[in-house]
Amino acid sequence: MKTMSKEVIRKLYCFVCVCLYALAAIGGVAYLFYDMHGIFAIAAIATTAMATPYLIDRIKELMR
Repeated sequence: MKTMSKEVIRKLYCFVCVCLYALAAIGGVAYLFYDMHGIFAIAAIATTAMATPYLIDRIKELMR
């Protein structure tokens, strides 16, 4: 039985991180503004801004 290599698992992890970041940044913030929770939307924007350096590292690793 073949197993997935660590490199494949790592790239899959990076891809999932990028997808979840996009869902949280776009969908979460948009829904909070739509639902008239502006202060929480601003907090979500700040949280995604803090996570951006980690996301950039994951994208670079995914492109290798």
